[in-house]
Amino acid sequence: MKFKDMPYKRFDLESNKKKLLELIEEFKACKSGEEQFEVHKKFYELQSEYLTPSVICNIRHDIDVTDEFYTHL
Repeated sequence: MKFKDMPYKRFDLESNKKKLLELIEEFKACKSGEEQFEVHKKFYELQSEYLTPSVICNIRHDIDVTDEFYTHL
């Protein structure tokens, strides 16, 4: 897949914030290191929902700084 063909979808900051707060509470309730590790993996999945579109947005903005669609996340 070429970079220009990679799909870009804006993430919902409020939704991700809510999910992150839920993960924090889930992590606090863990009773073992194994449970914490499972929550930690969920955090990385959530993080990628933000980072991937952010990187795509930044690169596309750098390619064409006049394209206002990619000016802000």
